[in-house]
Amino acid sequence: MNFFEKEKLTALQAKEEAQWITFAPFVFQATRVLCNSGILKTVEEHRDGITLNDLTAAVKLPAYGVRVLVEAALGIGLLILNDGLYKATKTTYFLLNDELTKVNMDFTHDVCYQGMFFLEESIARRKPEGLKVFGEWPTIYEALSTTLPNKPKKSWFAFDHFYSDGAFPEVLPVVYRGPYEFSVPGAPKDYMLQSEPNPAGMASGDGKH
Repeated sequence: MNFFEKEKLTALQAKEEAQWITFAPFVFQATRVLCNSGILKTVEEHRDGITLNDLTAAVKLPAYGVRVLVEAALGIGLLILNDGLYKATKTTYFLLNDELTKVNMDFTHDVCYQGMFFLEESIARRKPEGLKVFGEWPTIYEALSTTLPNKPKKSWFAFDHFYSDGAFPEVLPVVYRGPYEFSVPGAPKDYMLQSEPNPAGMASGDGKH
């Protein structure tokens, strides 16, 4: 099924979508602060709702800042407000409790966010220009094994393991060898993919790396 063959939005919906795109960095950063400051967690813990004054006292932040953040949360769809009481939405539940969401948010902020300022240069020059916000390496992989700061390194590995660990049980039954085995005895070509069965009489690892 091709999901991209037809435009599905009305003109009004498309205009609304355009505004979400233009303000997406504000939405992302405000949401991060709402999570990290304990505002969303505190509201979630008060299932019957919590007043702005009680919320401010609980999170121990300036009243003006808390008000700005909860107003943002209302617009983003993270909180609702009834009779002066703030309550958490389903979206807030997933932000606080869903591992996929937390891994993606940390990866986006800690690894990618500053580097994305250099996306235009990266496309034009065909190299990861944004990596320089952490240091001078040709790729992220050299940085991971050397002096990449701990926070982006931790978020990178958490992201990588979240997605790859779940795939391993599905992949391992059809992986027969290392990724770069050449001159495999009995093979019809110079190299063999990991997923190609061994030729008759060949044990795994008989090729050259």
